[in-house]
Amino acid sequence: MVPHFPENPQFPNPRLPTAVVVAKTRWDEPPRMRHDVVGQLKRFSNVLYIEYFPAGRRSAKEGVLRSVDDRLIVYQISEKYRLHPRLYTNLPFLHASVNRKYASEIGGLAHQIGTHDGCRLLVNFVHDFPELVTAVRARWSCYVCVDEFPRMQRRSQKRNFLHAKFQEIYQQALENRLAAAVDLVLTPHTPIREKLTRHARRIEMFYHAHSLPDVPAILPPQSDGRIHVGFAGYINYRIIVDWLIHLVRDPRIVLHLIGPQSGMELDTLLSAGDVRCHGAVYGEQFIASLKEMNVLVMPYDPEITECHSLTTNSKTFQCIASGRPLVISNLPNYIKMPEGVIYKAEDAEDFRSKVIKAAVEDCDELRVLRRQVASENTWDKRGEQLWNHVKHLSPVPGSEDNEHSEAVNA
Repeated sequence: MVPHFPENPQFPNPRLPTAVVVAKTRWDEPPRMRHDVVGQLKRFSNVLYIEYFPAGRRSAKEGVLRSVDDRLIVYQISEKYRLHPRLYTNLPFLHASVNRKYASEIGGLAHQIGTHDGCRLLVNFVHDFPELVTAVRARWSCYVCVDEFPRMQRRSQKRNFLHAKFQEIYQQALENRLAAAVDLVLTPHTPIREKLTRHARRIEMFYHAHSLPDVPAILPPQSDGRIHVGFAGYINYRIIVDWLIHLVRDPRIVLHLIGPQSGMELDTLLSAGDVRCHGAVYGEQFIASLKEMNVLVMPYDPEITECHSLTTNSKTFQCIASGRPLVISNLPNYIKMPEGVIYKAEDAEDFRSKVIKAAVEDCDELRVLRRQVASENTWDKRGEQLWNHVKHLSPVPGSEDNEHSEAVNA
């Protein structure tokens, strides 16, 4: 049954086409790729964003629909069809039944508040929701695969190997069905592209980016004789904490943690050396915080499934846009960059050595190189890339190209 709202929000400009974006991410949480893709879609579309059971939040019994701005309406899905998570994820028949009900609800809502042109584009970030494609009658459909979701099921199921294996196989089968159903698959990770190529009609790489409209000239960092190292993100199971501990035991090094932090790993790290916590910052303030560092680090554990697959992540080009060198663990699939932009470390001592080397080698020439790389990897350029992929899925009349141009310039 399609939800009814007494006062449905409507888009002020109904001449624009509508895009529907479905993700297990709240609109008001810290920005991720889903938010950046919506920002680009808003350049040429109205966007209906569906919060499909985001982690950490229970939905209302009835769906909640709200207007965020003139081109964005957000719908928080209702709880009325949802089963207990164990039933939903372990019983394929029930899983499919629930998905069909919610797909119908989303499709009906898209029809209710859509524009005269109907739904131009469906962008699905949810790997286990293939039923959505047929329910939302979009001219084009796209699956954006930002993580190795099926294999990530093992992380929470370590105690029962058979259950974990069943989950991995079942979740992969759902993702394969979705990849086969959509017109286009986009992913920022090379291993995922290789895995889904045999199922998808068309698959393209779609890297993360940064949102600075213009990358300014990058000045050298301030110096007090010590090496200031910045880590942006959470200290959690993905991070090789021992590498950071080894790093801060060097009295020449100060470690700055940018982002919300808590947990036993943090307590151990704080007691190991000069470690300073700065809390969460976003946007241009985040880039400004990175610029205060000499070196940035991302010591992700390549033994962790989702880290092993990384080709880019949300902070790759943000770090490069700051103009500072980036030292990472030896992730086998990470994007290739010139030495001086990204350094790879093999172990804790090599990590410390690469941090010192990156700080010593830093110079105007390398900062210019990083600025050039960053200028080629903005979200505005990703938006044009996304549109170019979509419009070549099938012949598009010239009038629609004109409509796109008018919307971008609006």
